[in-house]
Amino acid sequence: MSSAPARRALAEAVQALVKTNAPTTDHYEAVCKALGAVAADDMGVPVQVVLKADFSKVN
Repeated sequence: MSSAPARRALAEAVQALVKTNAPTTDHYEAVCKALGAVAADDMGVPVQVVLKADFSKVN
């Protein structure tokens, strides 16, 4: 089971992303890092979360 500090960091990162009117890559990076830490705690193996963007779809 993931540690309380790891889960708290994930909740705080998600909350910061949801509350902002201008999300940045830093917001998404914090969520991915925190999610990886929680998943690693739960699974017992190193986890890296990757967010992939397809900018070819941007007008």
